[in-house]
Amino acid sequence: MPKAGRIAILGGPTGSGKTSFSIQLAQHWACPIVNADSRQVYRELNIGVAKPSPSEFKQAEHRLFGHVSILEDYNAERYAQEAAMEVRKSLESTGRAILCGGTGLYIRALLEGLNELPEPGAETLARVDRCIREEGIVGLRKAIMKADPLAHERLDMFNPQRMQRALSLLWESGQSLNDLYLQKTLSPLHDVLENCQVEYLGLDWDRETLYHRLHQRCDSMMKDGLLEEVKGLQSHRHLNALQTVGYSEWFEHLDGTVSYPYALDKMKQNTRRYAKRQVTWFKNQFPTRWIPASTWKQDRLFLP
Repeated sequence: MPKAGRIAILGGPTGSGKTSFSIQLAQHWACPIVNADSRQVYRELNIGVAKPSPSEFKQAEHRLFGHVSILEDYNAERYAQEAAMEVRKSLESTGRAILCGGTGLYIRALLEGLNELPEPGAETLARVDRCIREEGIVGLRKAIMKADPLAHERLDMFNPQRMQRALSLLWESGQSLNDLYLQKTLSPLHDVLENCQVEYLGLDWDRETLYHRLHQRCDSMMKDGLLEEVKGLQSHRHLNALQTVGYSEWFEHLDGTVSYPYALDKMKQNTRRYAKRQVTWFKNQFPTRWIPASTWKQDRLFLP
């Protein structure tokens, strides 16, 4: 069993500076950084997911970054098992472990366990499919809110795939999402967490400054070759890994259905929405200690 130690979860919104934050802490603690971003696990996705740069990878040891292909099935269950192994190894060797990323679902699966959700039957899936075909995403959203008026507190109501999954669970079980998500399996780290100090940390930006950073990052991604990266992935656009901000907008542009300025504006808008959801998650779901982003490098609040 790993010795007692400390686990730092560096979360919060995209574009807040988590990569730099994690490298500083990894150098101080002399331990690796374990990825907690559901998109940075894919080796084919780089610019569009803001994966650490080659120079950043050299500054600290990184685990679970780009280790699977977009052609593979990857989910929170597999992540939790893999991340648990890396966290255990880090605790055993250094007494410290760092998780860095904004995917709250993956972090929760690792530290709190997975939900034991029912598997929707063929009749339920056909009913959901019929709802989508006849009423579209608006009808899907209405059906979810009718089945569970509080669903919006847990569900990304702008993600069609997650909405379909949620509606199938609601109709199959007859329970609310809150009730379903209370039915958990054990965390794969359950035997070590009682002896570990777990700290949730985030960099706190005012909204205007964060959005400005996000806009700048989108512009930088385009200059760095994001459109070429997307072109190389067009034949795989149907995969779940590519149904995400930074790729879906540019597939539409490459189809000729939207202009370059429109696609860029849409990417920025979707990135802002994504960041807002991440802030809400880490404020409401985790006991996050928010550190002023403008001063963390000077006051070293994260280096106890």
